[in-house]
Order: sequence, then C-alpha cells, then structure tokens
Amino acid sequence: LSMAINRDSIVKMIMNGNAYATNQMVLKGRRGYVEDMPEAKYDPEEAKKLLTEAGYPDGFKVYLDAPNGRYPNDGQVAQALASQLTKAGILVELRLHPKSTFFDFVRPGDKSSLVMTGWSEPIDVGEMGSVLFYTRGKNPAKGGSNRGHYANAEFDGLIDEGDGTADPDKRRVLLEKAARLIVEDVGIVPLYFQQDLYGKKSNVVFEPRVDKSILAYEMDVQ
Repeated sequence: LSMAINRDSIVKMIMNGNAYATNQMVLKGRRGYVEDMPEAKYDPEEAKKLLTEAGYPDGFKVYLDAPNGRYPNDGQVAQALASQLTKAGILVELRLHPKSTFFDFVRPGDKSSLVMTGWSEPIDVGEMGSVLFYTRGKNPAKGGSNRGHYANAEFDGLIDEGDGTADPDKRRVLLEKAARLIVEDVGIVPLYFQQDLYGKKSNVVFEPRVDKSILAYEMDVQ
C-alpha cells in the first residue's frame, strides 16, 4: 500500500506544493517524532511483487472511504490514491462522502475499507495514537476512532506507559517506539502534512502558530 503511493506527486500536482510528504505521524519537534524514520519509498513494481508474495498475484478489491469537502483538495487526493493503488494491482472502489456524513459513516469501523482522514496537529504521538490506533474495545477511554481495527498489544502498552509517566523524556522515548512500530506494521500510511496559508495586511502583526490557533491577543495593528 505504502509503496504504491506517490506522495511527492500528490504534494506537487494536487496540493500545489503546499504540503510536506511524510512517513510518520507528527512533525519534527513534536514528542514521538522519529529522527531516523525511513522515508516513504515509491515503488509500484515492488508493491506488485509484495502482493504476489502475500498470495494476491491478481491483487484484491477494497473500498476507500474519503471525505469530499472536509480538507483542501481531499476529493482529488482520494482519486489520486485510488488510481495509484489500482495501478499497483489493488483494485480500489472509491466512495466519496460529504463532510456532513463522512465521520458518522466511518466512525463505527465496520465498513471493511481503507479510510482517508486527517488529524489536527497533535501535542504528541500519544494524543493521536490513543484515539486512532489503540485496540478498539480494550479501554473505554481509548481507541474510539480506531476505524481500521489496528490491534497491537505492544503499541497499546507503549501508549499506556507513556500516559502513566510524568517524565517528558521517558514519554518521548516510549512514543518514538510506538510511532516507529505502527509505521513498520503499516497500521497507518501517512501521506503529508498540510501547510496552512494566511493573508494579512502589512500593518498587521501576526505570526502563525504550529497548533493552528488564531489568538487575538497575539495580534496587533501598527
């Protein structure tokens, strides 16, 4: 799946360069960012070979559920993903949903499909991982949006141990292990970080924040 996706092409042709291709869950500087995470490799021919080795020489069919109107260019990105995956031998039937119905449709996690979604810049990997990738049904406070039913006891343990420590350095080490594990498992196929665009007059003092918050008290007019 990951090798079949040309992230650089999506960033350049669909996002007009206003995004950053990635193979992990958080930006550099966030707790859980892995400095030596291998870059995402685009190799559709190798993807075909892996499919054959996995027992799918003729590929297989899968649904891709994606929003249309929730994120910039999301419908076009989903179409590109469907095309790229299909070229690698994975026959994708794309189901685009308006943002008003998308999350209600995919939230139960019972559709047996790939799901394309986004996440606001998290504080760290633990915030995102505990909601999206913690084993569903194991802890009522976690895994509520695990739509792909990823389940790995080691990943859960790293998240739990990270949540149970007040030592930021220890939490960082644990979350880096969790972040590396889920990429190696392909429990997530990261695509890109979206770049925010802002416009302002020259006499307005405004510096964009990484967390995307726009706070009036940080702004001024000269």
